[in-house]
Amino acid sequence: EEDVTDDVRVTGDHAAYIALQRPGHLAIMIGNTLDRTITTSLRVAEHRLPARCSARWFNSLVNEWRERRHFDLRQLRDGFPVHVARHGFCVIELREQQG
Repeated sequence: EEDVTDDVRVTGDHAAYIALQRPGHLAIMIGNTLDRTITTSLRVAEHRLPARCSARWFNSLVNEWRERRHFDLRQLRDGFPVHVARHGFCVIELREQQG
């Protein structure tokens, strides 16, 4: 894996994050350091995004995985809202789709 954290942005001073990429796969982890739930906006640099992808994410706020087979990448270019529970985390995985 390659650390691509510099090509990812989240808003707010209380969101800690890291992004790792390998061919066809991007994983982003966001953590909340506050005693309250926060909302942050996630943006990923265009050159890190595949042409088409599926996405799944785990959020400790709802304690479950969610998935979209055809994820609209414009959301990550424009700012994808992520809610993170107090002292919680969110893991987002993007997988390139072929064809």
